[in-house]
Amino acid sequence: MRRTRNAILAGFTGLILACSVSGTASATATAGAPAAAEENYAEVSLPSPVPFGAGTRAAPAAPALQAAADASCAERQKAAKSAYSCVEMKTTPAVKEYFRQERRETSQRLVPSGTETFNSACGSSFADQWYYSNKFTMCFQYGFIWLINNPNGTPRSQVQFAVHQQISHVVNGGANYTYETWITPVSGNGDLLVGGGITSSLACSTGCTTKDTLPGEQPVVLKRKLYGNFRISQPTSSNQFTFTVQRFDAVLSAPSAGPLPISFLQTPVTRCDSGFSERSKTTGCVFRDAPGVYGLSVSDSAVNETAAHILDAQQRLAGHPGRFGDGSALTYESDKKKQEANRRAVCGKFVPLPTGSCDEYPFASTDQGGNPATVSVQDVDLDDNTRAGGRLGNMYQQSRLLDGEAYWAVITA
Repeated sequence: MRRTRNAILAGFTGLILACSVSGTASATATAGAPAAAEENYAEVSLPSPVPFGAGTRAAPAAPALQAAADASCAERQKAAKSAYSCVEMKTTPAVKEYFRQERRETSQRLVPSGTETFNSACGSSFADQWYYSNKFTMCFQYGFIWLINNPNGTPRSQVQFAVHQQISHVVNGGANYTYETWITPVSGNGDLLVGGGITSSLACSTGCTTKDTLPGEQPVVLKRKLYGNFRISQPTSSNQFTFTVQRFDAVLSAPSAGPLPISFLQTPVTRCDSGFSERSKTTGCVFRDAPGVYGLSVSDSAVNETAAHILDAQQRLAGHPGRFGDGSALTYESDKKKQEANRRAVCGKFVPLPTGSCDEYPFASTDQGGNPATVSVQDVDLDDNTRAGGRLGNMYQQSRLLDGEAYWAVITA
């Protein structure tokens, strides 16, 4: 997409990202064009959550945790003179049903106002890795079984737990973010329901600090949620990047078997920065290896022509560029000279209607733009194009995209 120079001067942001090329009549019309709508791209998500191993550099998974738990269990059995405790990292049918019920209650607004609830972006994912829905939200839902065994290995008591963890970044929210965790005993029997307790903590790398709201040991009570809210602060210098990961730890205590320390899955990398480019003097954090999400709707009258063009182009063009699910991601081209060369190559000779503009997809601000043979061009209302370009610029800035980083263009009806 391209805009006239008048459009850039007439109340946009100076972001030369997704623009229109037009004749004199269009340039005159642009002077009164509405300002680009400010979207909150922390609230624009993929249609369904994606495991962090899909197309990312970071793919932490849980099998190693289970292997460590098995080894610990074997050692504890060897040393046991009485009962000993073990952990199985396992999402049982009872745990899955608990999560389904939680989602039903949340979606039907049955949860009391002010109650902390699971992020809907987590969907129904049950897997041995983290899931993302954009560069701001990440979730992990799974279960584990805490067992008390007799010295000969026969079971004596067990409790099945549902664990939900989510991390939330705020757009331009400074070098602070929130790690929330819910641990809920969903079924069980025996000793662990009489005197069993959980103490939790959050380990943080590279100088970051945490502040939590889980005071001391919490008793194990069926269906009682143990909610923890950890506030993470990451010192960030101007024009510098910092990278951090977290790991949630807990100690399970039972009078009959003593304490059992366990560590849960380490998070993918959070990247924080302050003023990383001329376009942004803000400070914020995002998930380094998650893609950005640019969203438009064909039912939004402010951008419906541009949205319809993108939807059509994603269907027609080979490889379905930018289409989530069966296409290939777009990648950001940050160099302004290359962006302008891409525009000239595709829209340089385009002649729009008096109030129209040259709209191109993939965009000039992508590595996929600039090739007339693989780029769709359409005459789109200039104001519509300007607003859509503004939202694209907002997404680049809010998602703190760097050159070559991926994103999806999600168009909804």
